[in-house]
Amino acid sequence: MDNQRENIKISRKELYDLVWSKPMSTLAKEYFISDNGLRKICKKFNIPLPQLGHWQKLQYNKKVNVIPLPKDFKGEDSITLSERIEGENKGNEGISQFHKLLKEISSDSSLSFKVPDKLSNPDKLISEAKENFASKSKEKHAIYRGVMTTSQGIISITVAPKNTSRALRIMDKIIKLLKQRGHNVIVKYNTTHVVIRDEEIKIRLREKLKRITIPHGKYSWSTTDYVPTGILSFKIDEYPKKEFYDTNKLTLEEQIPKILTKLELVSDKIKRDNEEREIRHQEYLKKREIEEAIKKDIKPKLKILKNY
Repeated sequence: MDNQRENIKISRKELYDLVWSKPMSTLAKEYFISDNGLRKICKKFNIPLPQLGHWQKLQYNKKVNVIPLPKDFKGEDSITLSERIEGENKGNEGISQFHKLLKEISSDSSLSFKVPDKLSNPDKLISEAKENFASKSKEKHAIYRGVMTTSQGIISITVAPKNTSRALRIMDKIIKLLKQRGHNVIVKYNTTHVVIRDEEIKIRLREKLKRITIPHGKYSWSTTDYVPTGILSFKIDEYPKKEFYDTNKLTLEEQIPKILTKLELVSDKIKRDNEEREIRHQEYLKKREIEEAIKKDIKPKLKILKNY
């Protein structure tokens, strides 16, 4: 049984979208496959990779060269990955888990992933956030570094005023899909949690900021500040942390199935970690109990020896 493998498939286009959506090192950690292994697969299937410095340029909103996927590739369109069943490391299990669950969620006909152009029948948390933003827009000091942040007790969103509508619609769609999957979203003070199988996962939606240099006229010195970029990001603030954001190839809206998949897998990991922690704690208590019993048993004997 140790050598049996179950094959899963991902299309060439899907892998191309992945390697252009985030750095190779990030993908390697996220999908539990080696950086070198991913590069070899891409080379075999003639999938171009971002050039050196690509992600740094994106970070500072500089122009980058995106190489299109060659259409003249004569090989197979699907890429086979092998899931390790037993006796092997957890790496391929992780990549299999993600793609299996992503496929399950994406193909669920009861789920609609399209984010509407207008907010319609919003969730209560989104209605509260909308009212909060409307109120803040009238406040003089509500905008800091070009963005507004929802108040304490409101779902966590930080964006420029012109992007509040889009942010609310994205978050509303995520909440509704999570509830369809049997989960929930709650707010505790200033922290937003997704609740999946009794496990709480911290999340937030924000707009990425870019650092700029501000020269001071005739003086030689300058200062730095931050300005909004228009790039929206959905962050999962649990270890290992994960961030989904707008790219040249994929909008945040298009990544919602992946967000749902990652949240459910993070919940499973938290549950496993808690169970393992409880097992270690019980083992520690049992060990202490045995040690205390030995001490109690040996004390009378030591007293007798001392008085002898």
